[in-house]
Amino acid sequence: MMGPCLRMSLLMAASIALPAASWGEIDIGKYRESIRTHDGKELMDVYVAGIGEGLDWANASLINRGDRPLYCAPKTLSPSGEFYVSILQSQIKLVSTRYTEEELGKLPIEPELLVGLQNTFPCAKKK
Repeated sequence: MMGPCLRMSLLMAASIALPAASWGEIDIGKYRESIRTHDGKELMDVYVAGIGEGLDWANASLINRGDRPLYCAPKTLSPSGEFYVSILQSQIKLVSTRYTEEELGKLPIEPELLVGLQNTFPCAKKK
């Protein structure tokens, strides 16, 4: 698992190496291209972990306000960056059957991670 110093170093390197606009949204094509190299994979792992942690914070905020959560993960779950990457990879595999390779490459990974979390941890339907 990556320590906080390494994570911060990678984020700093990413902010220098990649234009700021590219961090607004990463599509599946860019993601797949990036993870082909060791450094690119580490950067994407940090990015995906950050998106996952942000979704967890948003989910916790909704729960604390008494609103319907985005997804219903077990309270004992302590997800790691690898966990979020695994969820994203599974979701990409799932949606790859619905789109051409070109269409798939244009889909942003951020909502795909959310949908993957929702598929993995669905909430009970309200009666």
